[in-house]
Amino acid sequence: MKKMTGPVFRKLKSVPAAAMLVFSVSLLLSCGRPAVVTVESSSCGDAVLFDRNSGTLYTVVSRVQEELLFREKPSDGEIEKAACVIENGMSEKDGGGNFIGTKPLLGVLDLCRIRDGKCETLLPGFASYDPAISRGILDSAPKELLKGDQNMGRIGILLPLYKAGLGTCDWAVFDPAGRTLHSLGSPGAPAAELSGTMRCGGESVLYRGEREYAITHPSWPVAATLSHEGKMVLFSWPDCRKLYEAQGVYSFCFHPSLKILYYGSKEGLLALNWEKSGKERVRKLSREPVRMIRISSKGSYLFTLGIGGRPRPAVIALTRAGLYAEEPLELRKKYGEASDWTWLDDKILFIFFKYPGSAFYWELNARKGEFSETVLDNAVHDVSVIASNASPTIVKTDSSSKNDPFPVLEWYDPAAAAFRPVRGMPEKKRALAH
Repeated sequence: MKKMTGPVFRKLKSVPAAAMLVFSVSLLLSCGRPAVVTVESSSCGDAVLFDRNSGTLYTVVSRVQEELLFREKPSDGEIEKAACVIENGMSEKDGGGNFIGTKPLLGVLDLCRIRDGKCETLLPGFASYDPAISRGILDSAPKELLKGDQNMGRIGILLPLYKAGLGTCDWAVFDPAGRTLHSLGSPGAPAAELSGTMRCGGESVLYRGEREYAITHPSWPVAATLSHEGKMVLFSWPDCRKLYEAQGVYSFCFHPSLKILYYGSKEGLLALNWEKSGKERVRKLSREPVRMIRISSKGSYLFTLGIGGRPRPAVIALTRAGLYAEEPLELRKKYGEASDWTWLDDKILFIFFKYPGSAFYWELNARKGEFSETVLDNAVHDVSVIASNASPTIVKTDSSSKNDPFPVLEWYDPAAAAFRPVRGMPEKKRALAH
């Protein structure tokens, strides 16, 4: 067998998001055997997570290695055409007469940090997949792991492992400073470090367990979980001492600085101060049951949506003690028809609308009662709220460039009050053996 060496890298594109691909190619030829080109592709799933305190973006990168099989030594053009075929999910016959097909080798997930325009891998290969049976789960994992409400706080970054098909445990906590991964734990089962590589056996990600949702406090080492059936559990971390439990809960949200957990139940909207006792521990703020609660960055306002056919969107001003300052301000029905909502800071509410023929977002100033509108091109722009934290993450893909076949990933910078391209993701490269 003759091994050809000396691959030459040719820069094709600098892509900050999902379309980034890194091809490491080794061409192996032997008489009577197909020519084999090993290809490694990577993707971040159009998702990043923003930490305002450190000015850092976090992302999960999926990497897949596959072999391209050819009847005889392929040309550079044939390799490029075959790579485009697998990238776009096309049939092998579209790769030309010399291209036979592909053979999946392995797939892994890396957790990375982007700071000052540079990407650094913090947790390489923390999960592995068989691309032959788990490619769909692997492709969706980067975004599914980062999406959530209040998933970044004092204890670290919450990762819903069950959404990535990982059966080691349902939730994990990543500590960026220590670069360690721990189980979230539960009352009676303290958090434990997760070492080694977790493996996905191709299982379905459908999950109806005790902890379908989880949030962590921005300022205190506590977490809360919520089951599909409405069981809420609040506990300390990492010792996982139970602090409170309730049934029939629809939604929950931590105050960014106070030891208060807001939650909506059949009884209405309640505020739990877990360090108090008696009547002061749980205060009923409203009789209106709510299915969504979003809080501004410093806790001056709540945004809520009611249950049932009428969402009854409302903005609620809070006192410094975290209680109602005045009666809720019910917004027009239009506000409840949006695709997503999140607070940009302590006064501006971001509201995104997407319809078949149009897309736009509003920025509502809760103090002044005024809003501005930004219209998007529905054909080339797509907006997603990745996480609603004290420093929220909103991303936008832009495919308007005619010279660029891949969308550009942008994130909303609250300081600049504008979308900015993500800088620092690895460049798209392709190595062609000569």
